[in-house]
Amino acid sequence: MARAALAARLAAGLLMLCGPDAVVAGFCLPAAACWPDPAAWAALNSSLGGGLVVAGSDGYANASRMMYVNWAFAEGHAGSPSALPAYAALARTPADVKAAVTFAAGHNIRLAVKSTGHTYTGRSTAAGALLVYLHEMTGVEWHRGYDDGCGGGERYPAVTVQPGVNFGTIYPLVDARGYVLTGGGGATVGAAGGYVLGGGHSPLSRSLGLAADNVLAIDVVVANGTLLHVTQCSSPELFWALRGGGGGTFGVMVAATHRLYADPGFVGLHAT
Repeated sequence: MARAALAARLAAGLLMLCGPDAVVAGFCLPAAACWPDPAAWAALNSSLGGGLVVAGSDGYANASRMMYVNWAFAEGHAGSPSALPAYAALARTPADVKAAVTFAAGHNIRLAVKSTGHTYTGRSTAAGALLVYLHEMTGVEWHRGYDDGCGGGERYPAVTVQPGVNFGTIYPLVDARGYVLTGGGGATVGAAGGYVLGGGHSPLSRSLGLAADNVLAIDVVVANGTLLHVTQCSSPELFWALRGGGGGTFGVMVAATHRLYADPGFVGLHAT
């Protein structure tokens, strides 16, 4: 399938993953007759192990707060109700993400995705949405020679991280092993979220490329609730689209595998 046609098809099917400036028409919103009843939300809460939160409850403030304030309000979106989700699902496992995505798709509810909240345009919250909050997914797995299943024989040192892992956490661990990776300049930027999906400019980009150029695999939950392990060989068109197609456009990333490079040594200067 041609890339342009694939992108159009996926974008149409996954429109629910757009940000707060997307067209809301067509989605089921709170107070509408189509909105799920309390029993349906209670069932989702049960499937999430009690991880469904609403405004005023524990966990909701953190889930909906942005890392960068894009409006002149004290805390994130606190003064902008139009940008606040109806509920937030505190995902701890890929199964939790699948449950939330399936619920949103089944009830035609707008879906928002947030790992750390680093977005200048406020795209990780959305009005009347079900927000999937990934910050509690903090798994890290190291690979001496990662096999992407392509059978080419080339294997690279790599690390697989979940969306709750930020670069401030992973950089010291990578450094201790004698490696570097293409990551963000901000310590609280997520290592497996919108940064990578949007391309991912790095201080090392001039020599090693963007973060998206150095992703070997992406685990993603697509709109029908299916968890896919996406590589250059398993799903080449989706792999191409995910690496720079935009945060949450084609699915919810639950893990990214980054290629590591031998540390060449650096000298830095901070002048004020």
